[in-house]
Amino acid sequence: MTPAGNRKPHLAVLAAVLLCSYAIAMESTVVVAAIPTVIQSFGGLSDMSWVFSAYLIAQAVTMPLFGSASDRLGRKGCFVFAAAIFFAGTLACGLAWDMLSLVLFRVLQGVGAGGLITVGTAALNDVISDQSRGKYQAMGSAVWGIAAISGPVIGSAIMEILDWRYIFWINLPIVVISTILLVGFYRGRPSNEAGEENADRSLAVMPSAYLCVTLLATMIALVHGQSISPMQWLAIGLIGAVSAILLWRSQQDAASALFPTSLLRLPVVLKAVVSAFICGAIAMGLTVYVPTFAAVVLRADYLAISSTVAVMTLTWTFSGIGVGMLIRSQHHGTLVNLAGAIVLAGSLGLCLAALQSGNEGLILVLAMSGVLGIGLGACSVIFSVALQSAVTDTVRGSATSLFYLSRMLGQSIGVAVCGGLLASADPIARELMARVSSMDPADAAHAMAAASGAADSMRSAFLVMFAMLAALAALHLLFNIRTRHRTAAIEPSRTWH
Repeated sequence: MTPAGNRKPHLAVLAAVLLCSYAIAMESTVVVAAIPTVIQSFGGLSDMSWVFSAYLIAQAVTMPLFGSASDRLGRKGCFVFAAAIFFAGTLACGLAWDMLSLVLFRVLQGVGAGGLITVGTAALNDVISDQSRGKYQAMGSAVWGIAAISGPVIGSAIMEILDWRYIFWINLPIVVISTILLVGFYRGRPSNEAGEENADRSLAVMPSAYLCVTLLATMIALVHGQSISPMQWLAIGLIGAVSAILLWRSQQDAASALFPTSLLRLPVVLKAVVSAFICGAIAMGLTVYVPTFAAVVLRADYLAISSTVAVMTLTWTFSGIGVGMLIRSQHHGTLVNLAGAIVLAGSLGLCLAALQSGNEGLILVLAMSGVLGIGLGACSVIFSVALQSAVTDTVRGSATSLFYLSRMLGQSIGVAVCGGLLASADPIARELMARVSSMDPADAAHAMAAASGAADSMRSAFLVMFAMLAALAALHLLFNIRTRHRTAAIEPSRTWH
C-alpha cells in the first residue's frame, strides 16, 4: 500500500483512472454525433444498433476476466494490456471500411474498455483508505457527468470541422497519458501476493465465452423477438439455455469460476450487485425512451426533448458528488434506503406524467427526471464505496468487475425489455418502433411525433413501461430494507478475505 503521507502517487493514480473513465464515457456519447454520417457512408441501417450493443456486450463479458486476472497477475500489466486493446480498437474504428468492420472493431474496443474500468477502479481503491473512497467516487461521478454533457458537443464540433473518423481518435492521447501515469505511480499489491481465494483459480476464459453467448441470445430474443420465426426462437432458446447451464456449472468449480463464489456470501456485495442491476435497467430505460415519450405523447420541442436526459444527468452528477463527500462506508444503510425511496418516487411520478398532456406533463417529466437522477446517482456511489470497503485487495478486482457487470447487464436487458414493451403494445406502435429503430434519437422522436395517431396509441404503452420501472424500483427498495440489519454497520476490520 502507498504510505499515507505520500499523496503524489494517490493523485497520479486518481488522474489515470479519471482520464480513462472519461475516455470510456466519451465513447458512449460522442459517437452519437457520427451516426448519420456513418449510415450515409456505409448504409446498413438495420445493423446500426449493434455499433452500440457490441461495445456494451464486449465490456460486460470481459470485466470478470480482467478482474480475476488483475487479482492474480497484478494491476499494472493488466491495465497496460487493456489499454493496448482499447487503443488498437479505437484506432481501427476510425479506419473501418464498412458497417461489419466497424461493429467488429467496436467489439475490440469494448474488450479494452471493460479491462480499463475494472482494473483502474480496483487499482485506485488499492491505494486509498476506506474513509477517502466516497470523495474519490464523487470525482468519478463528476467525470461521467462531464462526459455525458461534453460528448455530444465535442462530437458535433468535430463533425463540423473534421471527418467522422476523428470522433474515435480523440481518445487515443488520453489513453496513452492515463497508462503512463498508472504504470509510473501505482504502488499497490504486486502479482505475487494473491490471496488464498485466488491461488488455485485459472483465468475464466470459457465462462466468459458462455456469458457472452447467453447474453447475445437473450438480447436477440428481447430485441428481435417480434420478427423472428418459431424455429429461430427455438434455436436461440436452446443455444441460450445450453450456454447458461455451462456458465452455471463452471461457476460451481472454484478453479474456473468467473468470480469467487464466496463474494456473494457477503451481504453488502449481494446488495450492491442487485442494486447495480436494477438501477442499471431503470437508468437505461429512462435515458433511451423518456425523450421519445416527450416527443410522441407530449409533442415537446427539440430543446425539451434533450433536456429530459440532461436534467437527469446533471442531478445524477451532483447527487453522486454530494453523497460521495458525506458517506462513510460503514454507515450506509439509511442513505441507501432514502435513495431507493427517491428512485421509487421518481418512477411513480413518471407514471403520473404518462396520464398528463401538454406543458403539465412536460414539467412533470422534467421534474421526475431530476428526482430519478438524484436517487440513481446516490445509489451508485453508496454501493460502490460500500463494496470496495468490504473486500480486501486480493479480490477487489473480482468484486469490482462483478459490480460493473451487474450494472451493464441491467442496462442491456432493461433497454431491450422496454423496447419490447413499446414495440408489442399495438400494431401502430410496432410499426413506428420498427421504422425509427435506427434513426438518431432526436430525428426518431420527431418522426414518431409526426405520425398520425402516434400519441394516443403510444400513451398506454409508455404507461405500462413506466409502471414496470416503478415495480423494479419498489423491488429494489424492499430488498434493501429487508437486508438492512445485516449490512448497516460493516466495520473495516470485518472485511472478507
